[in-house]
Amino acid sequence: MSMPGAGSIRPWSRAKESEFVRNLFRILDDPSQRDLVRWGQEGDTFIVVEGERFNKCILQKHFRHSNMSSFVRQLNKYSFYKVASSLNDGSLSSGSTMSEFKHPHFRLGGEGELYKICRKAPAPKHPRAMDSFTQSQGISIISENLTATQDQIRNIERTHANEARTNKLLVEEVLALQKMLKAQTEAQHEILNYLSPFTYDGRHNNPRRGTRRKLQP
Repeated sequence: MSMPGAGSIRPWSRAKESEFVRNLFRILDDPSQRDLVRWGQEGDTFIVVEGERFNKCILQKHFRHSNMSSFVRQLNKYSFYKVASSLNDGSLSSGSTMSEFKHPHFRLGGEGELYKICRKAPAPKHPRAMDSFTQSQGISIISENLTATQDQIRNIERTHANEARTNKLLVEEVLALQKMLKAQTEAQHEILNYLSPFTYDGRHNNPRRGTRRKLQP
């Protein structure tokens, strides 16, 4: 059967091919595996014929995963999707568990298109969840900043109170010293006033009091 896309493989495309996709294509091209996995009637799908045997004989030997569920998830990552069965030729046994998958660039004879099958980019996180997280984080940061500011204000208030107490003590000490100085000054004046009658007269160089008057003859 001649299919579109067949032909020589571009030399630069091989490096871009997925190992998973290339292994799957190689297995489908192996006639000895037709009882387990094969191309669909039109050559644009592939069919897993016996799921349990496919797990044991194909997945465990040729792929990194060993169960059908993991295989299907891997297909989904490369944009393969499940389709209704196109195999109605009666070649399947009554107890077969068949699954058919399709990709626009995965077809019989289309090895040259395998490089176009790329792994999906990771889905972005939900904006609402991100917004919720961002808002929650923002509220937490604001709360922390507010608490830090309140602590700073309390520290400033404590420092101001301590300085006010210190200033009050200094004022009280200054007032006490002034009172003491005033008392000392007053005491000094009283002493000087008390001693002034006993001091010498500067003009006659004689005491003002306490000198005996000479007797007249």
